[in-house]
Amino acid sequence: PNDEHPARERLTLTLVLDRRRATIEDAARACEELYQQGVAASCAVSWHDGRSPQLLGAAPEVLAGPRALRDVVGQGDLWLHVSPGSFAQAHRGTSAAIHALARSALSAVVSERRRARVLELYAGSGALGLSLARSGMNVTLVESFAPAADAAVDAAREQRIEGVRVFAEDAARFAREEARRGERYDAVVINPPRRGVDRGALEAIGALDPTVVLYVSCDPETLARDLATLRDAGFAVMGGAQPFDMIPLTEEVETVVVLRQLRGEERAGVSVVHRDERLVVLDGGACVARRAIEWARRELRWRDAVAFGGAGDDESGLTLVARSAADAQAIERERIVSDLRAEAWVKSVARDKGAIERPALGVRDARTRYKRLAVVGGHSKVRLVIERGDTLTARAHMASLAHPVLGDSAHGERGTNVFVRERMALDRTALHVSAVTVRDGDATLALTAAASGDLALLEARLGRR
Repeated sequence: PNDEHPARERLTLTLVLDRRRATIEDAARACEELYQQGVAASCAVSWHDGRSPQLLGAAPEVLAGPRALRDVVGQGDLWLHVSPGSFAQAHRGTSAAIHALARSALSAVVSERRRARVLELYAGSGALGLSLARSGMNVTLVESFAPAADAAVDAAREQRIEGVRVFAEDAARFAREEARRGERYDAVVINPPRRGVDRGALEAIGALDPTVVLYVSCDPETLARDLATLRDAGFAVMGGAQPFDMIPLTEEVETVVVLRQLRGEERAGVSVVHRDERLVVLDGGACVARRAIEWARRELRWRDAVAFGGAGDDESGLTLVARSAADAQAIERERIVSDLRAEAWVKSVARDKGAIERPALGVRDARTRYKRLAVVGGHSKVRLVIERGDTLTARAHMASLAHPVLGDSAHGERGTNVFVRERMALDRTALHVSAVTVRDGDATLALTAAASGDLALLEARLGRR
């Protein structure tokens, strides 16, 4: 195989080895033999410690053959430098169809009088971004794996494709920094791995003010979770989800979704469950608290609005917003709000039921009751009744029993949190505020919120485990 015939089918092979069981000499000998026999056009090794849930360990090191091969992708003669550890689609015809859909969707929303400004996150070696740039768009590619980013730079330069910038950076961090600098893009393209997109990156995308977002997914479950987050950030799906059979005769299917930015009242992203002159209770899915405050300040003109007592920024369900901090204190003092309940997934198998009454996070008389509802995949689903305190004190209480809430960055176990993020697709704390009682004059209102979809996905994946 050689670069003069880029369309020829060739195999790049990466051996994932445990340092405790193999040496660099073993790896070099195996790679050289595979290369000399013509089994692999390139052979690399990635050292794995056996603890990480990710397939690859350290960045692959090429031990035999060229560091990169040319691969024709999409339509025409566009090609990429494909290197070990970088991303390349498995079926060229399907890849071409995805590229065509992307060009059509983005061209339809951008004026023909100027070049569209496009940001692609998780860009890999640049297949989709280079295709868009070749059609006349200014494309910024972001890829955390430096060798893949370098390959995109080389491919753009050697093919003289203009309007391309490439950054070897974390996608979420880059998006947040661009938003902080006030940058704006006509369109954002995201093409993530199976674990989906970091929630922080999705929220930053909204701040970049794109007219359209194009999502290319290889996992329908994390796609559904991320579409819910994008909906909360002010985007709506256009024309449904388009599946592409990427690897025929297998279950692997790519899905492409085009979303448009909502404007005005459509963009609220929260629903009002209860409202009076000093308190509003909102349900807005996962990570609702900040959006709830923004909504109250914008729609109700409560300039000093504060969230208290309900779901926090990394939780889901009901959140309580008071007109001011003084109103929040008065509501708590008058016991207007009571019987705060939540459902949570906690580490390992908790006892059937119990009560924790001890100081937590500055609350001297904090008290939480819990009841185990189910055990799935070695972890427990519990109902929390927060008698004194809030969800944060309840999380601290459960952690004190060696049963931290899954995904809890403050009190949880790092290894478990990495596991649920990478394998269970949970990108937040697994706590949902499901019910609260509000006294409104002579009436007593029992308010509820259905569980968030990402917790249903967590339960399903724990069950498969």
